[in-house]
Amino acid sequence: TFRSMMYHLLTGPCGQLASNRVTAIKEGRSVSSYFESLADGSEDKESVKEKIDDEIKSALDAGLNFNVLCNIWLYDVGVSQDALNQGNSRSPFGVAKFLNRLLGMNLKRQNLVFDLFVKTLDAEIRSAKNSGTYDVGIKTTKGQSVTFITKPQSFSFRGLTAPNETVELYAIQQDRGLSPEKMMELYNEVKDTD
Repeated sequence: TFRSMMYHLLTGPCGQLASNRVTAIKEGRSVSSYFESLADGSEDKESVKEKIDDEIKSALDAGLNFNVLCNIWLYDVGVSQDALNQGNSRSPFGVAKFLNRLLGMNLKRQNLVFDLFVKTLDAEIRSAKNSGTYDVGIKTTKGQSVTFITKPQSFSFRGLTAPNETVELYAIQQDRGLSPEKMMELYNEVKDTD
């Protein structure tokens, strides 16, 4: 529920933020009280703006950040840890459902969260490529030589949608470089043109 999400957020990573905001509200430093003083004429626009800016700085110093706001925005459109855990085989909570839920946000929030999603995805792909765990799927292999390193491994899958499917995994060694003869040929061409 929203209550439990906010409870865990405000007692966990944002405990100091929650404590500071409660104190500020008790002392009359809430944004709504600043607007009331502006409306009744007891303060002018510049002093209220300065006070609100101070409250924002205090909230940022106490832990308010983009991730906290994202948690709240995502929860509002049905993306929570509970929703992610409750995905089932018939309706898994994947990227398509996540992107669809983003459409429930206002446009500015959509852009902010989607930009974060794309940057995070790029970083994950870059990390997988660097560690050698990135799976490119089906790919045509080309090069000076392509050789099989081991015998293929077969994996069988059985189920309602794939009653008797087999996938074979091949380990290959690929040389995409130029042969020494080709290198010398190119070198001689360049040398002869000078």
